[in-house]
Amino acid sequence: GDKYKYAIAFRVPIMSVEWVHNAWAMRSQVGFNAHVHGLAEYKLKPFHGARVCFLGFPEDERKHMADILIENGGLPTDIEDPACTHVVLVDESTITSAPSQVPPMAHLC
Repeated sequence: GDKYKYAIAFRVPIMSVEWVHNAWAMRSQVGFNAHVHGLAEYKLKPFHGARVCFLGFPEDERKHMADILIENGGLPTDIEDPACTHVVLVDESTITSAPSQVPPMAHLC
C-alpha cells in the first residue's frame, strides 16, 4: 500500500507491533532509545505476511524461490489457497490457463 511505499522511499524501517509494546514498556528507562536498542530484533522481513503462489515454474526453480520467500518472512502456498496474497507467473501465457483459479484478493505478478 501507500504506507509501505512511503517507508521504502524514505528508508523508514517497518517494525512489528511488539517493537511498539517494548518501546512503551521501556519508556521510563533512562538512556533507552527505541531506534537503537533491539531495532533489528523487531524489524519485519520484506515478505512478512505474504502468502505467495509460484505458478508455471519448474519444480527446482519454484523450490528455490520458496526457500528465498521463507527466509524473507513469506509463506509459499498454492493457487487454491483463498488467503493467497500474490500469484507469481512464469510468463503472461500462464494467466490464460488459470484466471478463474486466482484468489480474489491476490495480486498477479
